[in-house]
Amino acid sequence: MIQRHHLPLKNWDLVLKKTVSSDQIQKISCLEPALDKEHLITGSSLGNLTFWKYADLLNISEYKDMKISHSPISSLIYLNDGKIAFCGCEDGNISKIDITIFTAKSITKLDFSIKALTYALINDKLNLIAASGTKIYEIDYIKEKVLGSINAHDNTITDLVYNQRKEILASCSEDKTIKLWNLENKQPLGILTGHVQGINSICFAFSQKNFYIVSCAKDSYITFWNLSDKNLNRIEKMSSIGEKVIYVNDKKSVICINKNGIFSLWNIEKENEKKEFSIQKSVYSAVTYFEDGRNLVLGNKNGVLEFWNTAAEEQTL
Repeated sequence: MIQRHHLPLKNWDLVLKKTVSSDQIQKISCLEPALDKEHLITGSSLGNLTFWKYADLLNISEYKDMKISHSPISSLIYLNDGKIAFCGCEDGNISKIDITIFTAKSITKLDFSIKALTYALINDKLNLIAASGTKIYEIDYIKEKVLGSINAHDNTITDLVYNQRKEILASCSEDKTIKLWNLENKQPLGILTGHVQGINSICFAFSQKNFYIVSCAKDSYITFWNLSDKNLNRIEKMSSIGEKVIYVNDKKSVICINKNGIFSLWNIEKENEKKEFSIQKSVYSAVTYFEDGRNLVLGNKNGVLEFWNTAAEEQTL
Protein backbone atom coordinates (compact mmCIF):
# COMPACT_ATOMS: atom_id res chain seq x y z
CA MET A 1 0.00 0.00 0.00
CA ILE A 2 1.32 3.43 -0.92
CA GLN A 3 1.40 6.00 1.85
CA ARG A 4 0.84 9.59 0.74
CA HIS A 5 1.63 12.35 3.21
CA HIS A 6 2.05 16.07 2.84
CA LEU A 7 4.40 16.46 5.75
CA PRO A 8 4.37 19.80 7.58
CA LEU A 9 7.46 21.94 7.38
CA LYS A 10 8.37 21.23 11.01
CA ASN A 11 9.40 17.69 10.06
CA TRP A 12 12.36 19.17 8.21
CA ASP A 13 14.59 21.83 9.67
CA LEU A 14 15.81 24.62 7.39
CA VAL A 15 19.15 25.30 9.07
CA LEU A 16 20.68 27.80 6.71
CA LYS A 17 19.97 29.80 3.56
CA LYS A 18 22.74 31.29 1.44
CA THR A 19 22.22 33.60 -1.51
CA VAL A 20 24.78 32.65 -4.11
CA SER A 21 23.82 35.23 -6.72
CA SER A 22 20.83 36.54 -8.60
CA ASP A 23 21.20 33.88 -11.28
CA GLN A 24 19.79 30.38 -11.22
CA ILE A 25 21.71 27.61 -9.48
CA GLN A 26 22.06 24.98 -12.18
CA LYS A 27 24.06 22.21 -10.50
CA ILE A 28 25.35 21.13 -7.08
CA SER A 29 28.14 18.63 -6.46
CA CYS A 30 29.60 17.38 -3.20
CA LEU A 31 32.03 14.67 -2.22
CA GLU A 32 31.04 11.37 -0.69
CA PRO A 33 31.06 11.78 3.12
CA ALA A 34 33.73 9.11 3.59
CA LEU A 35 36.11 11.06 1.38
CA ASP A 36 35.68 14.67 2.43
CA LYS A 37 32.97 16.56 4.28
CA GLU A 38 34.39 20.00 3.74
CA HIS A 39 33.63 20.91 0.14
CA LEU A 40 30.55 21.77 -1.86
CA ILE A 41 30.40 23.31 -5.32
CA THR A 42 27.53 25.09 -7.00
CA GLY A 43 27.34 25.99 -10.69
CA SER A 44 25.15 28.78 -12.00
CA SER A 45 23.34 29.85 -15.14
CA LEU A 46 25.91 32.64 -15.66
CA GLY A 47 28.83 30.22 -15.87
CA ASN A 48 30.12 30.73 -12.33
CA LEU A 49 31.35 28.11 -9.87
CA THR A 50 31.09 28.81 -6.14
CA PHE A 51 33.04 26.76 -3.60
CA TRP A 52 31.74 26.29 -0.08
CA LYS A 53 33.58 25.35 3.09
CA TYR A 54 31.57 22.96 5.23
CA ALA A 55 32.26 22.05 8.85
CA ASP A 56 28.69 21.39 9.97
CA LEU A 57 25.28 22.81 9.14
CA LEU A 58 25.88 25.82 11.37
CA ASN A 59 29.25 26.59 9.85
CA ILE A 60 29.01 26.86 6.06
CA SER A 61 30.72 29.66 4.22
CA GLU A 62 31.56 30.63 0.66
CA TYR A 63 35.30 30.75 0.14
CA LYS A 64 35.87 30.99 -3.60
CA ASP A 65 34.03 32.10 -6.70
CA MET A 66 35.30 31.41 -10.22
CA LYS A 67 34.11 32.54 -13.62
CA ILE A 68 34.34 29.47 -15.83
CA SER A 69 32.35 30.43 -18.90
CA HIS A 70 29.87 32.87 -20.36
CA SER A 71 27.67 29.84 -20.93
CA PRO A 72 25.52 28.24 -18.19
CA ILE A 73 26.97 25.37 -16.18
CA SER A 74 25.05 22.27 -17.28
CA SER A 75 26.95 19.49 -15.44
CA LEU A 76 29.32 19.25 -12.50
CA ILE A 77 31.22 16.44 -10.79
CA TYR A 78 34.03 15.87 -8.32
CA LEU A 79 36.80 13.38 -8.91
CA ASN A 80 37.07 10.93 -6.03
CA ASP A 81 40.34 12.31 -4.68
CA GLY A 82 38.64 15.61 -3.91
CA LYS A 83 41.36 17.65 -5.66
CA ILE A 84 39.82 17.91 -9.11
CA ALA A 85 36.36 18.79 -10.36
CA PHE A 86 34.94 18.91 -13.86
CA CYS A 87 32.19 21.10 -15.21
CA GLY A 88 30.39 21.02 -18.53
CA CYS A 89 28.67 24.00 -20.11
CA GLU A 90 25.80 24.49 -22.48
CA ASP A 91 28.23 25.61 -25.20
CA GLY A 92 29.82 22.13 -25.17
CA ASN A 93 32.96 23.09 -23.28
CA ILE A 94 34.37 20.83 -20.52
CA SER A 95 36.76 22.33 -17.97
CA LYS A 96 39.01 20.71 -15.37
CA ILE A 97 39.24 22.59 -12.07
CA ASP A 98 42.25 22.07 -9.81
CA ILE A 99 40.73 22.74 -6.40
CA THR A 100 44.11 22.89 -4.63
CA ILE A 101 45.08 26.08 -6.48
CA PHE A 102 41.70 27.09 -7.98
CA THR A 103 42.60 27.10 -11.63
CA ALA A 104 40.36 26.06 -14.52
CA LYS A 105 41.40 24.76 -17.90
CA SER A 106 39.30 23.74 -20.88
CA ILE A 107 40.14 20.14 -21.83
CA THR A 108 37.80 19.69 -24.79
CA LYS A 109 34.81 21.18 -26.56
CA LEU A 110 32.03 18.97 -27.88
CA ASP A 111 29.32 19.82 -30.39
CA PHE A 112 26.39 20.19 -28.01
CA SER A 113 25.54 21.04 -24.39
CA ILE A 114 27.18 18.78 -21.79
CA LYS A 115 24.09 17.30 -20.15
CA ALA A 116 25.88 14.92 -17.77
CA LEU A 117 29.33 13.96 -16.54
CA THR A 118 30.53 10.89 -14.68
CA TYR A 119 33.73 8.88 -14.47
CA ALA A 120 34.46 5.21 -14.96
CA LEU A 121 37.32 2.77 -14.51
CA ILE A 122 37.84 1.29 -17.99
CA ASN A 123 40.63 -1.24 -18.57
CA ASP A 124 42.16 -0.19 -15.23
CA LYS A 125 42.19 3.50 -16.17
CA LEU A 126 39.92 6.19 -14.76
CA ASN A 127 38.39 8.29 -17.54
CA LEU A 128 35.77 11.00 -17.76
CA ILE A 129 32.45 10.13 -19.43
CA ALA A 130 30.33 12.90 -20.96
CA ALA A 131 26.90 13.09 -22.59
CA SER A 132 26.55 15.60 -25.42
CA GLY A 133 23.74 15.51 -27.94
CA THR A 134 22.96 11.88 -28.77
CA LYS A 135 26.50 10.64 -28.06
CA ILE A 136 28.46 9.35 -25.07
CA TYR A 137 32.13 10.39 -25.03
CA GLU A 138 35.10 8.80 -23.25
CA ILE A 139 37.73 11.39 -22.36
CA ASP A 140 41.27 11.02 -21.06
CA TYR A 141 41.24 14.01 -18.74
CA ILE A 142 45.00 13.82 -18.09
CA LYS A 143 45.97 13.91 -21.78
CA GLU A 144 42.92 16.12 -22.47
CA LYS A 145 41.89 13.91 -25.36
CA VAL A 146 38.63 12.39 -26.55
CA LEU A 147 39.26 8.64 -26.84
CA GLY A 148 36.04 7.71 -28.58
CA SER A 149 32.28 8.04 -28.67
CA ILE A 150 29.12 5.94 -28.83
CA ASN A 151 26.11 6.85 -30.95
CA ALA A 152 23.90 6.02 -28.00
CA HIS A 153 20.40 7.44 -28.52
CA ASP A 154 18.00 8.78 -31.12
CA ASN A 155 17.45 12.03 -29.22
CA THR A 156 19.30 14.17 -26.67
CA ILE A 157 20.86 12.31 -23.73
CA THR A 158 19.74 13.87 -20.46
CA ASP A 159 21.59 11.90 -17.77
CA LEU A 160 24.41 9.39 -17.15
CA VAL A 161 25.24 7.23 -14.13
CA TYR A 162 28.00 4.66 -13.64
CA ASN A 163 28.21 1.87 -11.09
CA GLN A 164 31.76 0.67 -10.48
CA ARG A 165 30.75 -2.48 -8.62
CA LYS A 166 28.62 -3.73 -11.51
CA GLU A 167 30.75 -2.00 -14.18
CA ILE A 168 27.62 -0.67 -15.87
CA LEU A 169 26.98 2.74 -17.42
CA ALA A 170 23.36 3.81 -17.79
CA SER A 171 22.11 6.61 -20.02
CA CYS A 172 18.65 8.11 -20.51
CA SER A 173 17.28 10.31 -23.22
CA GLU A 174 14.52 12.38 -24.70
CA ASP A 175 13.89 9.31 -26.89
CA LYS A 176 12.09 7.75 -23.84
CA THR A 177 14.62 4.95 -23.35
CA ILE A 178 17.23 3.92 -20.80
CA LYS A 179 20.27 2.09 -22.15
CA LEU A 180 22.86 0.03 -20.28
CA TRP A 181 26.44 -0.09 -21.55
CA ASN A 182 29.64 -2.09 -21.23
CA LEU A 183 32.28 0.62 -21.62
CA GLU A 184 35.15 -1.77 -22.30
CA ASN A 185 33.68 -2.95 -25.60
CA LYS A 186 31.23 -0.03 -26.09
CA GLN A 187 28.36 -2.46 -26.58
CA PRO A 188 24.81 -2.13 -25.18
CA LEU A 189 23.78 -4.53 -22.42
CA GLY A 190 20.09 -3.77 -22.67
CA ILE A 191 17.39 -1.22 -23.49
CA LEU A 192 14.65 -0.34 -20.99
CA THR A 193 11.37 1.09 -22.28
CA GLY A 194 8.27 2.12 -20.38
CA HIS A 195 8.09 5.91 -20.28
CA VAL A 196 5.89 7.63 -22.84
CA GLN A 197 7.77 10.95 -22.75
CA GLY A 198 11.40 12.00 -22.46
CA ILE A 199 13.34 10.85 -19.40
CA ASN A 200 14.93 13.54 -17.21
CA SER A 201 17.01 11.66 -14.65
CA ILE A 202 18.20 8.21 -13.55
CA CYS A 203 20.03 6.72 -10.59
CA PHE A 204 21.15 3.30 -9.38
CA ALA A 205 19.66 2.00 -6.12
CA PHE A 206 20.11 -1.08 -3.95
CA SER A 207 17.95 -3.14 -1.66
CA GLN A 208 19.12 -6.16 0.33
CA LYS A 209 18.22 -8.46 -2.55
CA ASN A 210 18.04 -6.39 -5.71
CA PHE A 211 19.89 -3.87 -7.87
CA TYR A 212 17.69 -1.21 -9.47
CA ILE A 213 17.80 1.67 -11.86
CA VAL A 214 15.25 4.37 -11.07
CA SER A 215 14.02 6.95 -13.58
CA CYS A 216 11.75 9.99 -13.69
CA ALA A 217 10.36 11.58 -16.81
CA LYS A 218 8.21 14.25 -18.40
CA ASP A 219 5.24 11.86 -18.24
CA SER A 220 5.21 12.38 -14.41
CA TYR A 221 5.98 8.70 -13.74
CA ILE A 222 8.79 7.26 -11.66
CA THR A 223 9.93 3.75 -12.61
CA PHE A 224 11.97 1.10 -10.79
CA TRP A 225 13.76 -1.45 -12.95
CA ASN A 226 15.14 -4.63 -11.41
CA LEU A 227 18.42 -5.07 -13.27
CA SER A 228 18.80 -8.70 -12.29
CA ASP A 229 16.10 -9.58 -14.82
CA LYS A 230 15.69 -6.19 -16.63
CA ASN A 231 12.00 -6.17 -15.79
CA LEU A 232 9.93 -3.12 -14.89
CA ASN A 233 9.41 -3.79 -11.20
CA ARG A 234 7.33 -0.77 -10.26
CA ILE A 235 5.84 2.31 -11.90
CA GLU A 236 4.03 5.11 -10.06
CA LYS A 237 2.31 8.33 -11.07
CA MET A 238 3.58 11.47 -9.33
CA SER A 239 1.85 14.80 -8.81
CA SER A 240 4.18 16.58 -11.24
CA ILE A 241 7.04 16.02 -13.68
CA GLY A 242 10.08 14.47 -12.03
CA GLU A 243 13.20 16.55 -12.57
CA LYS A 244 15.87 14.66 -10.62
CA VAL A 245 16.25 11.36 -8.77
CA ILE A 246 19.07 10.56 -6.31
CA TYR A 247 19.72 7.49 -4.20
CA VAL A 248 20.49 8.01 -0.52
CA ASN A 249 22.29 4.90 0.69
CA ASP A 250 21.93 5.50 4.43
CA LYS A 251 18.17 5.92 4.06
CA LYS A 252 17.85 3.08 1.52
CA SER A 253 15.59 5.47 -0.34
CA VAL A 254 15.30 7.39 -3.57
CA ILE A 255 14.30 11.03 -3.45
CA CYS A 256 12.71 12.67 -6.47
CA ILE A 257 12.48 16.43 -6.90
CA ASN A 258 9.41 17.41 -8.90
CA LYS A 259 8.85 20.41 -11.12
CA ASN A 260 6.31 21.92 -8.70
CA GLY A 261 8.71 21.80 -5.72
CA ILE A 262 7.14 18.67 -4.20
CA PHE A 263 9.47 15.85 -3.16
CA SER A 264 8.76 12.14 -3.25
CA LEU A 265 10.68 9.80 -0.94
CA TRP A 266 10.65 6.17 -2.04
CA ASN A 267 11.70 3.33 0.25
CA ILE A 268 13.73 0.77 -1.71
CA GLU A 269 13.51 -1.93 0.95
CA LYS A 270 9.71 -1.63 1.17
CA GLU A 271 8.68 -1.61 -2.45
CA ASN A 272 5.12 -0.40 -1.85
CA GLU A 273 5.96 2.56 0.37
CA LYS A 274 6.04 6.15 -0.76
CA LYS A 275 5.88 9.47 1.06
CA GLU A 276 5.25 12.77 -0.69
CA PHE A 277 5.79 16.14 0.88
CA SER A 278 6.30 19.79 0.11
CA ILE A 279 9.08 21.73 1.79
CA GLN A 280 8.05 25.22 0.74
CA LYS A 281 6.95 27.12 -2.32
CA SER A 282 10.20 27.19 -4.26
CA VAL A 283 11.14 25.94 -7.69
CA TYR A 284 14.30 23.92 -7.14
CA SER A 285 16.80 23.40 -9.94
CA ALA A 286 19.45 21.30 -8.16
CA VAL A 287 19.55 18.84 -5.26
CA THR A 288 22.00 16.58 -3.46
CA TYR A 289 22.49 14.81 -0.14
CA PHE A 290 25.60 14.80 1.99
CA GLU A 291 26.73 14.17 5.58
CA ASP A 292 25.64 10.53 5.66
CA GLY A 293 22.26 11.21 4.08
CA ARG A 294 20.96 13.40 6.91
CA ASN A 295 21.34 16.77 5.22
CA LEU A 296 19.69 17.87 2.00
CA VAL A 297 21.19 20.66 -0.11
CA LEU A 298 18.88 22.48 -2.50
CA GLY A 299 19.51 25.16 -5.07
CA ASN A 300 16.65 27.17 -6.50
CA LYS A 301 16.07 29.28 -9.56
CA ASN A 302 16.50 32.51 -7.58
CA GLY A 303 20.13 31.77 -6.72
CA VAL A 304 19.44 30.67 -3.13
CA LEU A 305 21.19 27.66 -1.59
CA GLU A 306 19.29 25.90 1.21
CA PHE A 307 20.64 23.43 3.77
CA TRP A 308 18.04 21.18 5.36
CA ASN A 309 18.47 18.77 8.25
CA THR A 310 16.26 15.77 7.49
CA ALA A 311 16.88 13.78 10.67
CA ALA A 312 13.46 14.70 12.07
CA GLU A 313 11.80 13.27 8.97
CA GLU A 314 13.38 9.87 9.62
CA GLN A 315 11.09 9.39 12.60
CA THR A 316 8.07 9.48 10.28
CA LEU A 317 9.30 6.77 7.90
